[in-house]
Amino acid sequence: MFAFFALATAALYVFYSRKVGSFVNAITIYTGLKFAIEFVLEPISYYLRMFVYDFNSMAIINLLSFVGYAAFVVGLLVIKQPNNPARKINLSGYLGAAWIVLVLAWVLYMPILREFSYLITEPRRIYELTRTGYGLNTFGSSLLSFVAYAIFLMSSKKNGWLFYLALFPLVYLKGTKGQFFVLASIFVIYKVYFEGFKYSVTRSAIYIIAFAGMATVLFTVNYRGEVENIVLTMAGYSDYNRNGALIVQDKSFAPYGGQLSTEMLWIPKIPRAIWPNKPKSFGEFRLAEQYFPSWFALDQGAPAFGIGLYFADFGWFSFAVVPFVQFLCGIGLAYCLNKMIESPTIFWFIMSIYLSGGNLFAAGSGNYLLEHALIGAALTAIFSFFGLGRRSDGDRVLGPVQDDALVTPR
Repeated sequence: MFAFFALATAALYVFYSRKVGSFVNAITIYTGLKFAIEFVLEPISYYLRMFVYDFNSMAIINLLSFVGYAAFVVGLLVIKQPNNPARKINLSGYLGAAWIVLVLAWVLYMPILREFSYLITEPRRIYELTRTGYGLNTFGSSLLSFVAYAIFLMSSKKNGWLFYLALFPLVYLKGTKGQFFVLASIFVIYKVYFEGFKYSVTRSAIYIIAFAGMATVLFTVNYRGEVENIVLTMAGYSDYNRNGALIVQDKSFAPYGGQLSTEMLWIPKIPRAIWPNKPKSFGEFRLAEQYFPSWFALDQGAPAFGIGLYFADFGWFSFAVVPFVQFLCGIGLAYCLNKMIESPTIFWFIMSIYLSGGNLFAAGSGNYLLEHALIGAALTAIFSFFGLGRRSDGDRVLGPVQDDALVTPR
C-alpha cells in the first residue's frame, strides 16, 4: 500500500515538474513533507510495530489523501503557465522595510524570551509552555518574520548574511521545525517564479537531499530524549494518517456534518485576550480530545488528524468534498503564480506562498486565505504610499538560465 501510493504520488509530481520545466517548484516542499510523513516515516512505524494498524482504515485514509493531491495537481495544470524568463529583481526601499519588519518581529517575541529566559537553550520547551495565552506574541512574531523574509528576497539583499544572522535565531527560538519549512517554501517560490530559475533533475536531487539532511539536524538539535530512541521519535511524527484511520475504524462514529471545518475557519483567529473563555476543544481539537484525552489535557500541542478531519466531517462524502476543494486550491495557486510571473508584486508573492502550503501565521490549523490576501493588499498599499517598489537602476533582465550556470546581461 505504501509503495503504491508513493509511486503514484511521485509520478504526478514528476509529470507536473516536467510541465513547468523545473523539478524544484511551488509544490516541492508540500510534496516532500507528504512523502516523508506518509511514505518514509509511516512505513518505519509499521515495520517497527510501534502502533496497531488496521489495514482497511489506513488504505481508505491514504486513498483520500492521494485523491486530494491528484486533484490539486490537476487544478495546477488547468491554467497554463506563461514563459518565465530569468531575471533579477531589485525593488528599491524593500531592504530597509525588511529590516524594520524583522526588528518588530523580535520586539513582539521578546516578552516570551524574557519570561522563559531560563529555557533559552530549550526552545521546544518554550513552545510547549506557550500553547495557550501567548498567541499574539508567537503567531504575530512568526508572521512578521516570514513577511520580512519575503520582502528581503525582493530587495537588493545587500549584506544578506547579516539579515540571515538576525532571522534564523528568531525562528529557531520559536521551538518548532515547521517554520523552517515555511522559509524554504518562500525561498523556492521566489527563486523559481520571481527569478525564473530552473532546477534540473540532478540539481534538484542534490538540494532535496541536502534539505532533508538539514531537517534531520534541526530535529536532532530540538530532541530531548535518548539518542538511541531518536528514530522512533521521528517515526512518531507520521501520525496524520494514522490518527485519521482511528476515525474510519470507529464503528460508533457519526460525521459532524461540516461543524469541525466551520469552527476551524473562525475560532482559531480570535485571540484569547479578546475572548478569555475561548474553548480549547473545537474543530480538529474535538477529535484530539476524543481519541487522545490524556495528551489533549496536557495543553502542550494536540495530535493532528490531517485529511481525517474531512472524513470526520463528511464521512464517505469526503471523497467528493476533498477533491473539489483541492482542485480549486490548485487553480488558485496556478493563477497566483502566473500573475507573479507576469507582474511580480508582494501581493501575488504572499498569496502564492500560502496556497503552496506556507502559512505565514505558522498556525497548524485553520484557513487563512482571506488574511493572507489582506496582508498582501496592505503591504502593497503601504509600499505604494511611501514610494517603495520601483525597480532600481541595477535591475537586469537576463537570458535563459540552466541550473546554476553563470549568466551575463543582454
